[in-house]
Amino acid sequence: SVINLPNGRIQNLISENNDVYAIASKYKEADSYIYKVSGQGTLTKTIVLRGIASASDLRIYKGKFYFTSGAKIYSMDINADNPPTSPLFTTSLNNRDGFFTGFNIIDDKIFTAESDQYEDTSTVHVYTLTGAPVKTFTTGRGTSGLHKN
Repeated sequence: SVINLPNGRIQNLISENNDVYAIASKYKEADSYIYKVSGQGTLTKTIVLRGIASASDLRIYKGKFYFTSGAKIYSMDINADNPPTSPLFTTSLNNRDGFFTGFNIIDDKIFTAESDQYEDTSTVHVYTLTGAPVKTFTTGRGTSGLHKN
């Protein structure tokens, strides 16, 4: 069936406990959205991320949403109705594109990857779940997938 989401362009979809979550945003709009769709295909919840533009990279880890907006990393409880009022932390994102090429949560660590228009080697940063830097290293050109090996 077709499911119409009321606002934004879907940035990514993930599933959790038989539900599907989509994060969406519109170009040059101040707000983004997280939508919850039931396994039966019904839109059951909309969270307006007021003041958080261009949200993407939605992940769920230990009952929390994690997502990005530019250099900012956000976190909120998966059952919350209101968006976070400030980011969990802000990174030193340093590329011309203004977004991460990779993002994931693995073993209680936040991983970000960035590459300058996929032309150069990438830099991967690892943080604790509270945003404390753990490690930085260089990887190949255009690193976008960060997975547990």
